[in-house]
Amino acid sequence: NIPKHVTASLKHTFSRDIDAMEWFQDEKAANDLFKPSYGRPVVTSPEMEDILRRLAETTFNDEQYARTVLIYTEMAERGVRLTVPEMLRWAKAAELAEDYDAAIRILDMIVQNDPTNKVALREMGTTYMGRQRFAEAADIYARLMELEPGEREWRMSRANTLTWSGQGKEAVELLNELYAEDPKDQK
Repeated sequence: NIPKHVTASLKHTFSRDIDAMEWFQDEKAANDLFKPSYGRPVVTSPEMEDILRRLAETTFNDEQYARTVLIYTEMAERGVRLTVPEMLRWAKAAELAEDYDAAIRILDMIVQNDPTNKVALREMGTTYMGRQRFAEAADIYARLMELEPGEREWRMSRANTLTWSGQGKEAVELLNELYAEDPKDQK
């Protein structure tokens, strides 16, 4: 079901065509709207952008992650300029929908535009770890270590991923550095 505030916005947008409103409320029709074969207008109106943004937020909050991914994909294909928080939500939805490769691609887009985005890098490292791509996760944590040299979390995460990727010697060296700084970490 589409929330009432979105339905009201749609009703306003499609006020000239109540049949379109009734069509959109049908769940199958709503799903069809976001299929790649759907005919897209050349230009997205500000009203349609607003509707898509609200639908993306609502479906994410309702834990309909696959649908959220489809909506953000539709927005990107229409040329809607997504904010970094929207792109992070899109990536998280992809991860929660178990489309890890899409999540990594989306996070990579953020990092390409802003190589210092620690949130995107952290999420990328976590996603790589979840996919057991430990060498790539270790590289991400190395980048985070460069951005925040004093942050213990990045060094500990890098040491863990190095261990899992078979680079035990480098992991031990990093752990020894951490233990030398704070011996209580040895527990």
